[in-house]
Amino acid sequence: MSLFKRFRIPTILSLTLAVLILFACINQETTDSVEENNIELNTNDKKAHMQNEKNNDYKSIQLNSTDYNDLAFLKDILGNKRVVMLGESSHGVAEYSLIKSRLIKFLHEELNYNVVAFESGLADVNVTNELLLDNSPYRALEYALHGVWNTNNNVNLFKYLQEQKSSDKFIDMVGFDIQLQGYISQNSNILYEYFEGINKDFAENIKEAEIGYDELIKNGNNFWRKGFTELPTEWDEERKRLILQYENLLAILRNSDSQISRTLNDQHEKLFIKIFEQRIDCLTEIYNEEYFIQLNLTERKERRDAIMSENLIWLLEEMYPNEKFVIWAHNAHIMKNRSKVKIADGSVPFVNFVELLPDSIKNESFIIGLYMYSGQHTFNNREVFDVFENHKENSIENRLSQSKFSTTFLNIAIKDTPTIDYWWNSDTVGKAWGYLEETFIPSEQYDGLILIDQANRPIYQ
Repeated sequence: MSLFKRFRIPTILSLTLAVLILFACINQETTDSVEENNIELNTNDKKAHMQNEKNNDYKSIQLNSTDYNDLAFLKDILGNKRVVMLGESSHGVAEYSLIKSRLIKFLHEELNYNVVAFESGLADVNVTNELLLDNSPYRALEYALHGVWNTNNNVNLFKYLQEQKSSDKFIDMVGFDIQLQGYISQNSNILYEYFEGINKDFAENIKEAEIGYDELIKNGNNFWRKGFTELPTEWDEERKRLILQYENLLAILRNSDSQISRTLNDQHEKLFIKIFEQRIDCLTEIYNEEYFIQLNLTERKERRDAIMSENLIWLLEEMYPNEKFVIWAHNAHIMKNRSKVKIADGSVPFVNFVELLPDSIKNESFIIGLYMYSGQHTFNNREVFDVFENHKENSIENRLSQSKFSTTFLNIAIKDTPTIDYWWNSDTVGKAWGYLEETFIPSEQYDGLILIDQANRPIYQ
């Protein structure tokens, strides 16, 4: 028998076995690769699935309703938060006032938030609050808030505040700004109206000081806009005269034997001392040549917000230590880290009042930013502008519009997990004033977001 014949069968069997083993190995590698890919695909599918499930977190909320069932979810979200801050990307949006007013009512009636703090003058709002039942809601609004909020919707809010004050349901409104927001004229102002029935001479002195204070600041701002390199001598002389006038008023308040001091209760006396002390401080430290000649816009904003922060702390800790607050202000003032925002036009973001608050107050706060997708709004001068609808894919406006709701709320106080990367924890774009793109991480600025799908300009009084 030839060697071929002797070894043919074993050789064929060996070759066949080798081929089978090789095929098995290749098949195993392929199987392992497929399984690895399937694991990766399954993980990605789960991640994508969970990402899609987040749509369930979008809440449709109503602009006008006395039925608060759609807001009931906020009770769990807010928990024990003492302060709720409500922002707005523009002061001139009717729907912003509607939803903020409704949230104020819900928070007051259901969760005992009894103090509403406006981005308006400390004196203007706080004193109007004391005389709210003695004025029409139209006049009270004119006294208290800046003209950008002198709208029909806010008249209705003031009617509500009056109704609550007339009942046994306590509610107060306060201001924490240094700007004069109310109605000041030769005929009347809110401080004059308060003291007129107590001491007419004292009231006249206050009116004269307030009118002079208002005029001084307006003139200073005009010098700044016109690029003056120094302030006129007569302007500085008037500033010094006003300091003396407010010091005299303050001395009368502090004189325990004076008729004024004996008439006021402790809370009112504390308020008016704070008002006159702040007028003196502003005339000394804020409204001077440095402010109107040397500082740029960002620095001026920071001076203002520093005082706003001090005022809010004073209100929370000294005037209303046991009450919960709702704060009404622009988004730029309530963002947690405004100074980190990247602004498309290259302007420098300012350090806002929230950044200056102590951690104890920050940790007790829930901050909600308000944005709009489309429609129209007004600037502070009441000029009407269209909302730019060229929203980027990773914008707040585009993301929240996926809900298809007319008004959308989203809780973003949620961190990423091993299987979910939430979009609000990465760089996102949002528009200020309906056109100016700002880039930031939403969860580093807010705890919640509200989107108005179709904005409308307000109707002014």
